[in-house]
Amino acid sequence: NLKEILEGTKSIKVQLEFLSKKSKADANIVKNLQDNTSALNSTIRNGIVLANAIMNNGTSNDSFIRNNVDWLGQSANWSKYIATAASGMIHQGNMTPSMSVLGAYLPNMGSNQTGGAYAEGGALFALGLVHKGHGDSVVEYLKNTLKNSIEVMDGGESKKTEVLLHGGALGVGLAAMATNDMEIYENLTTILRGDAAVSGEAAGIAAGLIMLGSGNESVASDLLNFAHDTQHEKIIRGASLGVALVMFGREEGSEGIIEQMVNDQDAIVRYGSMFVTALAYCGTANNKAIRRVLHLAVSDVSDDVRRAAVMSLGFILSSMPSQCPKVVALLSESFNPHVRYGSAMALGIACAGTGSEEALRLLHPLSKDPIEYVRQGAYIAMSMILIQQNSKRNPYAKEARELFEKSALEKREDLSVKFGALLASGIIDAGGRNVTISLRSKTGHARMTSAVGMALFCQYWYWYPFAPFLSLCFHPTALIGLNTKLQLPTISVRSCVRPSLFAYPPPIELKKEKAPVKGPSAVLSTAARAKARKGEKPAESKEVQEDVMKEEEQVEGGKKEEEQAFEVLENPARVVPEQERFISWEAEERYRPVNPVSRSGICVLIDSKPSEDEAIVSDGTGQIGVTGAGMNVSEEEKEPEPPAPFRYP
Repeated sequence: NLKEILEGTKSIKVQLEFLSKKSKADANIVKNLQDNTSALNSTIRNGIVLANAIMNNGTSNDSFIRNNVDWLGQSANWSKYIATAASGMIHQGNMTPSMSVLGAYLPNMGSNQTGGAYAEGGALFALGLVHKGHGDSVVEYLKNTLKNSIEVMDGGESKKTEVLLHGGALGVGLAAMATNDMEIYENLTTILRGDAAVSGEAAGIAAGLIMLGSGNESVASDLLNFAHDTQHEKIIRGASLGVALVMFGREEGSEGIIEQMVNDQDAIVRYGSMFVTALAYCGTANNKAIRRVLHLAVSDVSDDVRRAAVMSLGFILSSMPSQCPKVVALLSESFNPHVRYGSAMALGIACAGTGSEEALRLLHPLSKDPIEYVRQGAYIAMSMILIQQNSKRNPYAKEARELFEKSALEKREDLSVKFGALLASGIIDAGGRNVTISLRSKTGHARMTSAVGMALFCQYWYWYPFAPFLSLCFHPTALIGLNTKLQLPTISVRSCVRPSLFAYPPPIELKKEKAPVKGPSAVLSTAARAKARKGEKPAESKEVQEDVMKEEEQVEGGKKEEEQAFEVLENPARVVPEQERFISWEAEERYRPVNPVSRSGICVLIDSKPSEDEAIVSDGTGQIGVTGAGMNVSEEEKEPEPPAPFRYP
């Protein structure tokens, strides 16, 4: 148990169990999007697949994939890569059965691999997403797969293995994140020397993931040299982002490399320098860093650099979300649409999960911008800010959901806007509506995986297969009580506020096709006069009669019951950040937290009656009944135990 606690795997297991059992993802949202959009367009299909994966992130609920095998079978090339990688988002944290879940697609594992290189590459990426920084059990497999692919590449078959190298590099980079493994790093530099655009970009990013936060100037210099020695824009961008990852959290220690990159003649290297600044000063609100990015946001000749400079403000000000709207207010009105897009994303990054009304007021006009990609960024930013918000607490939430649905289903809408609306539909309900996005921990420290995931997700602008990195940003909002044996006992806490204030949004209802309604029958004037003489009332239509009956029922029903002023939550419980101050432990409760101020997260409990038997909710092992090929088995579907022995009388 001590080893599991120190490695962080125990936290992952109990959080996985919480996300799986408490998931409130609304399958009708994805079904509505799927049924009312074109399945022939790869961008729309990618958006729906990613929306479902984000909505079920970490829940291991892959029913959409299993129920739509034929629909997903229409995917080709990189769409197939994204669809396979999405499985890693859904099963994130479910590390024990990861090889069996993805075994049908992994190289040299599946007996019936029909997906080819794109499915295999996506599966390697998915394996990294599942293990993200805890990949001891799969690193050797990923290293060997990468070595075999490099040997094939050296043999002159680079075109066939480029996709495999792309997925393998990202997968091993995520699984061995921040381990400083020089053997993996050397293999990645071999890929960079091969000068293949697609695999080279992934290798540059993966090298940064391996050396994440190390501040190794030799590695940073090597990556910068690779950026200068190639003609491929993808490799230049990947190597520059790799430098940003190496310099994560280094602050003043990164100034030398930042100055060198800011003054580079290549606009892509300058673009990378903005992310070096963003990650090196993430959450510090450093005045020098803010002045630098603001200067480049209005002076650089490259739109890409200006866009990245404004986005960097979101990272730097992530610890002070209330200040970000004030800083970007004027930039959001810029004549340059790239700056307006960057302003939207900066607001989403800094104010994620806060429901900031000030930020939403700035995003409202951007959601109606005449430029398509500005509206796309505004939708994504709005969903990040409104994650876990309902209409009772934030009136913008309902309006935003309707806007996302309308834009996604509008036939004449631009594809880039539709893609943004689809992603936003998933983000606002991410992780079964039980996770949030925050680049800072409760103690005020930068969350490394969240910041890295957000920086790499922003690269979807150039390459949609980078969108799954968003899954690194999500964190469960739960109160999970553990006893001394690290099991989940039966306990309850009180939320001293109206339940509707922090309730889940209601599920949507699919619109049914209405049968043609028979119109009211014509009544001749002579017949009406004849009935009037006899004292009879003219016949009312069926619709009018139904309306009258409804009004009578409402009158008879009287007033609605008043809502309770509190709610009792059972272990494990969903507790959103704004709800924490209303949480109190029951006075007569058997268990009390070791830390009296604990209101969320994983709480170790003290048992006041250790001699009595305990009622256990779960043993905390994270077993959720997953079988091979991504199939989930519910408790009802498991084989029942045999009956106890008995003697027939």
